[in-house]
Amino acid sequence: MSNLLRMTVEDYLGGTRPLSAVQEILMPITWGEVSVDSDLRELADESELAIAEFTGGHIGEAVLRTALTNLFRNNSLVISTGDFSSPVVTLSGSQSQTQRLVYA
Repeated sequence: MSNLLRMTVEDYLGGTRPLSAVQEILMPITWGEVSVDSDLRELADESELAIAEFTGGHIGEAVLRTALTNLFRNNSLVISTGDFSSPVVTLSGSQSQTQRLVYA
């Protein structure tokens, strides 16, 4: 579930998936429908809060993207957008494995 959430958020930030895809992954985690560890539940809760603030009109999409980027940066997913025309996403699995994806 953790990898699915990370990849879905990565795709949203990269512009290849809609926000609704992230919400679909978050729902069973935050509603307790699936068993996950406390770190993933906290990450999901914080992600859902940021999305709720965006969908409620309290923050803009740029702030949402920054919030999600910061949440996942602190959880071994580093996303550096530089400019919004070509975001760069770096996934860190272990110290010996790092993938860098550039979206054009």
